[in-house]
Amino acid sequence: MNKDYSISFVRCISMIFIILCHVFQYFDKEIAWWLNVGVQLFLFISGWLYSNKKIDNYKKFYLKEFIKILLPYYLYILIITILYYIFAPTIINLNDFFKSLLLCGTLKGLSHLWFIRYIVLCYLLLPFLYIIFNEQKVASKTIFKLFMLFFCFELLGLLSNNFINGTWINCFILGFFINKYKSLLKKRLLPSTMTILSLILIIAELLIKYYFRLKFQGIFLMFFNKYCNICHLLLCVLLFFTLKKVYSIFYKNKVLENSLDFTDKYSYYIYLTHHIFILGKISFFNYIDNVYIAFCLVIIATFVSAYLLFLLSDLFKKLFNSNFKYL
Repeated sequence: MNKDYSISFVRCISMIFIILCHVFQYFDKEIAWWLNVGVQLFLFISGWLYSNKKIDNYKKFYLKEFIKILLPYYLYILIITILYYIFAPTIINLNDFFKSLLLCGTLKGLSHLWFIRYIVLCYLLLPFLYIIFNEQKVASKTIFKLFMLFFCFELLGLLSNNFINGTWINCFILGFFINKYKSLLKKRLLPSTMTILSLILIIAELLIKYYFRLKFQGIFLMFFNKYCNICHLLLCVLLFFTLKKVYSIFYKNKVLENSLDFTDKYSYYIYLTHHIFILGKISFFNYIDNVYIAFCLVIIATFVSAYLLFLLSDLFKKLFNSNFKYL
């Protein structure tokens, strides 16, 4: 089966969005909130890719996927913990360390790693999604089940005080649903309807935030934040299809395809390692006045550390492979 480089292109742009998001977050710029859509794009892509994947052995699937996700993650937090202990022992917190191991917290300077909890939860959802969306056509019952799932996870987010943000889980579910039924959805003109509705809701959010500058408190603030999260999800979907369309301009460009092979291989490791050089304890922006030089050093340090983490993870995977022949 030929590789779909349009998905790789969206993934690459998502990675760039996330890095820029954290750079702008360091300088306390509002645009960081909008660039954060890169994380939702990653979740949407994951749902999209797994919607038509046949999984014959869930035990083998989960062992392979969790090693792929969690092994680099655990190696990274272990390395950072050791470095903290040597160079900044005052910020070592055993409670944070054990929470990060259990995916219910993060180390100081690594707050972006909340994403790992979500991707693990999304993978655990897959067997249920295959059962729930087992119809070959889009019926009213299918749409009802989608909305019920959305409602359940939004409610879970409210009940857990956003320890689990239901909207981000719904990014994964929506990616799964749209790809599974994309040909049937087109026939019903649902993409056009959804695009128009999404644009209306996103424009409304922009007007409320930046034109009318309305301020909410209490329960109204909670519901407005939820509304903004849902708009972020819709923005994610619009960007996904827009970027896929943009890629078609460069279709079959060998240089771009080679670049996308590279980013596909290392994007997860880049995600893990970049944050500490921007918002973490060794942020280059804290020590270098020239923003452009600091940014260049962030990119270099991120790529070098991502590559080293990849090599270390690969070494451990080979050790696992010697014991589990199916990995």
